[in-house]
Amino acid sequence: MFYKEGQTLYLSVYHYNLVLILEELKKLVIENGGKVKQNTHGFIVNRSILEALEEKKNHLEWLKKYMEEHTDKQIKTDSLQAEIERLEAADNAPVSVSNTGYISFILDGFHYYIQKSEYSELQFRKAAILDGGKVSREYPLDLVPIDNYCLHVFHCTLSSPEIETYRKEAAKALFEYLTGAKETEKVIYSKRVRVANRYNGGYHYETVKEKEQFEALNMDQYTTVA
Repeated sequence: MFYKEGQTLYLSVYHYNLVLILEELKKLVIENGGKVKQNTHGFIVNRSILEALEEKKNHLEWLKKYMEEHTDKQIKTDSLQAEIERLEAADNAPVSVSNTGYISFILDGFHYYIQKSEYSELQFRKAAILDGGKVSREYPLDLVPIDNYCLHVFHCTLSSPEIETYRKEAAKALFEYLTGAKETEKVIYSKRVRVANRYNGGYHYETVKEKEQFEALNMDQYTTVA
């Protein structure tokens, strides 16, 4: 996530595309009458392309030096040079985004929260918005089935037009899954407490449900601007 406005993050191809899928999801939410919580704005760059380019350049340089030292051995480098040129031509300019690891939005009376887990999977919760703009805090995060955001978008070898199409398709599938999902099931924990007996000096234990906690949504933070 961005720690300051205008920061640039260099992300792996997986996380780079995942962020852009969430940006596409944000557009779909707004197009369908929802509002998205605005976060700190910044830029992302596909670090995997830079790393692949550096690796192949180093490999080419090593091959050239090797052939200089071993003039009796010549190695074809045409395909390697072509791959370097392809990577150099790739559009990897910083992309402006405002949602990196999570997105929070409101749509049709529900509050949605989606985030990337520590294992790089997507998790979500869907909670009904109560009177006064409150939601229960007792909703755990559920995993989004990975088929709903298209694994094939995570290959940096795909050309730009294809990858943009796949990201849009992934965002659409993700939107349809989230909006079609049932409200996340609440989990209100219980605890064992010691209770004094009414008729003697002893005590016993009872299981008591913890009080349900609520969170007030700050509606001013949600906007229809993509």
